Amino acid sequence: MKKLFYLLFTIFGMPCFSQQVPFFISLQQADAPGLPYIHSYAKAQSGDKWLIVAGRVDGLHSLFPNLAFSFTEQNNNIFVIDTSTWDVWQSSLNNVPYEVRRSLSATNTQFRQAGNQLYIIGGYGYDSINELKRTFSTLTALDVDGLIGEITSGGNAISQYVRQVNDTVFAVTGGKLEAVGGKWYIAGGQNFGGLYSKTDQGLFTQRYTNSISSFDLNDDGINLSVSNFSSLTDTVNFHRRDLNSAPWISASGEEGFGVYGGVFQYEHNLPYRNPVYTTMGVSVVDFSMEQKMSQYQCPVMPLFDSVSNDMYTIFIGGISLYFFDSVSQTLLEDTLVPFIRDISSLIHHADGTTDEVLLPIQLPERSAANAEFFASLSLPHFENGVFKLRAFTQPVMLGYIYGGIISTAGNDGSTNASNKVYRVMLYPDFGSGISFAGNEKFLLYPNPADDVTQLLLNIPVSLIESITVTDAMNHVVKKIDLQRSAEAASRIIIGTTGYVPGIYAIVIKTAASFYSLRLVIVR
Repeated sequence: MKKLFYLLFTIFGMPCFSQQVPFFISLQQADAPGLPYIHSYAKAQSGDKWLIVAGRVDGLHSLFPNLAFSFTEQNNNIFVIDTSTWDVWQSSLNNVPYEVRRSLSATNTQFRQAGNQLYIIGGYGYDSINELKRTFSTLTALDVDGLIGEITSGGNAISQYVRQVNDTVFAVTGGKLEAVGGKWYIAGGQNFGGLYSKTDQGLFTQRYTNSISSFDLNDDGINLSVSNFSSLTDTVNFHRRDLNSAPWISASGEEGFGVYGGVFQYEHNLPYRNPVYTTMGVSVVDFSMEQKMSQYQCPVMPLFDSVSNDMYTIFIGGISLYFFDSVSQTLLEDTLVPFIRDISSLIHHADGTTDEVLLPIQLPERSAANAEFFASLSLPHFENGVFKLRAFTQPVMLGYIYGGIISTAGNDGSTNASNKVYRVMLYPDFGSGISFAGNEKFLLYPNPADDVTQLLLNIPVSLIESITVTDAMNHVVKKIDLQRSAEAASRIIIGTTGYVPGIYAIVIKTAASFYSLRLVIVR
């Protein structure tokens, strides 16, 4: 059975809602209970199939040196997942040579897919020969279609589809791998060796890259190497790891990528908040804004509006310096940096300014830290992967969110790896269905709707005399029972199952006036 979540909270009066976005997001949980529990992995996709490698199967790492990042909880398999059936195949990494296996079972690698190749750099894991935990200095190329074909056919001859080279420049974990105009980039990260502990007890060595490095990746299908390696170093602003990054389009249409969040500041265990934007050969720190939400690695979705030249970057949950407090209806700071349910977007405007918007939807639980986003590759997008927002005239599935870490509390909760999948639906609207109506008294969400919509109120429900749903011919198709439908003073659920797709109106009558909101039903 399909599980559909339209998860909302009251948004009126929130300062970060002063800026609207021309779309809504909804999440639909897929019925896929047999998927592996995993986070902090590397991934590729080909058609309906995903390739999953590396990462971990436990929850948040322990704070005790002998327990943190246990080798028994690392992912020692390569998985293939068919999204049309949610069938899973796997092959053990014992089927590849040890020097390759140890890095392919690492966590927090840097990875990126280019065509049929998945490139994986570094990562932190266990070296059983030398009996130590370290950051690996490897660049690995995986033949995506070759591995998918071999594993789904039941074969284990996977070594033929794996190539690997070693170089100290690849000894990075917790950074990001991006590409712009033929150049490849490693953004942030660190070289960590030894036993993890919360405080420095002399059990580990740690060296941040403090850089955004560029290089040429040379691959003829047999020989694998890099050249022209160069680092742009900033020991203050690039001193980050476990960060987010995503493709980016400037207001002038230039392709690049953005770096967001990351930890830790020198003097405080707090995340960085100034975005860094990189285009060909240039990296610029945006000191004009400080990002409040989702500073640790989480699913990120980029969209560019070619009419307004606004760049939207959506962040799904994760771990954050701020969270939305439903009691006070405000954002609150928590310097312990908790797990959150919130979904937000940065809006980089054509004039260079940036707004941050909290979207009116939440995850069903505190999750998505170290999860990944699988984009719908058939949707219109720029060469670097940014979605072309204005190409969407109907609701579309942007892609899937899979895995990550789930926590029972913001701080000090029990955690575990997730195997849940959510479809990410986008409902575009460039001036009609999602605007506030009646002097910001009412809002419909989602709109367009399928089986349910919700009427959010900024006036007491006691002031409303009636609510009706009318069709395009102005015939009343439903009268809302306010006492039975009002779950709270600020929200009324309106079921739309069985409605013929088309245009409807939600008519609200008060003692002082009538209000009408346009509702679109889609199937």
